[in-house]
Amino acid sequence: MLEMVEKFVRTVANLGPHALIPAGIVAVLLGLFIWLGGLGFRKALAVIVGAVGGLLCALLFAGKHPSHLVLAAAAGIAVALIFEKIFLTLLAAALLGVAAIVAFAYFHDVGDTVSLRHTLSQLPPLAWIAAAGLAALCILAGFFIWRFVSALACSILGTMLVFAGMILLLTYKGAEPLKSIAGRAPLYAAVFGVMVAFGAAVQLLLCPRCKKIKMTKIEPKKQDPQPTPEPEAEQKRLNWRMH
Repeated sequence: MLEMVEKFVRTVANLGPHALIPAGIVAVLLGLFIWLGGLGFRKALAVIVGAVGGLLCALLFAGKHPSHLVLAAAAGIAVALIFEKIFLTLLAAALLGVAAIVAFAYFHDVGDTVSLRHTLSQLPPLAWIAAAGLAALCILAGFFIWRFVSALACSILGTMLVFAGMILLLTYKGAEPLKSIAGRAPLYAAVFGVMVAFGAAVQLLLCPRCKKIKMTKIEPKKQDPQPTPEPEAEQKRLNWRMH
């Protein structure tokens, strides 16, 4: 695991300041926005995450052709907007599952390897069961407390982006943040958890709920029918006209 971290640090450091600084700043600002306000801008978040998800799928399965990337990004955005609630619920489930895998990878002795696939293959079955259980629990909760699940997904994603941006900026400064995180993982995991809880609480308190507007049909006022004259009065009126 340590060798994998060191390899990643060397790869990131070789990008240079022209890539590290803008990427770090954008990641931090976007992360702060999603961390504290993602629930209030769910459609914008769905567009961003849908586009990123579509691009990743294109890179994994369709190659790097520009037309494939554009089509995949557009498809990801469309799916995210049409199935907004399902999309955010699945996002929260995926993030919790990944968090469980990362935790088991750290606490379980997987050996020093630079291959992510080999590292994952050394994980015990309990890691995959725990990840699947957390994801299933999150999906189930989405049917009953969807607002909380969405706030949790936004908070986790925002916190991850803030961490990633700070890692990029500190790497440019010559520090070794990934080594520090790997050496004191419990401390940084606690900080990550506190940030996630705080971000979710802020969003639930400050982001307005979607109010359902009840439409009431206004019917036209009925006019009172004219009273029908009595037979005797009508007969007298006719007799008066005849004379």
